Amino acid sequence: MYKRFIFAIGLFLISSSAQATTVKPVNLEQLVGRAETIFRGTLAESVAEYDTEESHSMVRYYTFTIEECIKGDCGESFTFKQLADGTFVNEDGIAIRQRMFFPTYEVGKTYVLFLPMAHPKTGLMAPIALFQGVFPIKVVNGQETVPDLKARSHFLKTGLSTSNAKFLQKSLGAVNEDHSYNTFKGLIKKTME
Repeated sequence: MYKRFIFAIGLFLISSSAQATTVKPVNLEQLVGRAETIFRGTLAESVAEYDTEESHSMVRYYTFTIEECIKGDCGESFTFKQLADGTFVNEDGIAIRQRMFFPTYEVGKTYVLFLPMAHPKTGLMAPIALFQGVFPIKVVNGQETVPDLKARSHFLKTGLSTSNAKFLQKSLGAVNEDHSYNTFKGLIKKTME
C-alpha cells in the first residue's frame, strides 16, 4: 500500500510539472500583438541571484545590448528579470531547489525577443509563450539567419485572420527557401501594420 501511495504521489508531481510547462502554440500575429517590446539584441550580461525585494525567488537578470528596436521602448540596453534554475536559501534559512523550464540565453549570442510587460508586483518577465518568443540569430555563409524559423513556420501561420493573412501565408511559405533575418523582420513589421 505504501509503495502505491508513493507511486501515486510521484505520478501526480510529474504530471503537474508537465502541465505547468505546457504552452499553447501561438502564431506570429499573436506574438507581435502580445509583445510590449520586440528587439534584436546581443546578450551582454547574465547574473543569477536571490531576489529579496520582489519575487523572493532565484532569478536571473539578462542585459541585452540593443541592435535594433522593432517594437516598444528598448533604449540602448534592455535588462529583464526571469525565474532561474538554482538552489537558494529563503528568508527562513531553508534551502530550496528551484527547477524552472524557461529559456536561457548565452552571453555574446544575438536573439530576437518578444517580451511582455514586466509583472507589476514581482518585476518578472519571460518571452511570450516562453520558447516561442525567442529567435536566435546566426550567420550562415555570411548571411544572418533565423535557423529555427523553418521548423516553426507552421505554428507562426496557423490561425491568421487579418488582412495580412495572405502576405504572411505567402512569406512563411517562402521560409523553406529563405529564413533570413531580414525576411523575418519584414514579417514582423508587416504584422504590426
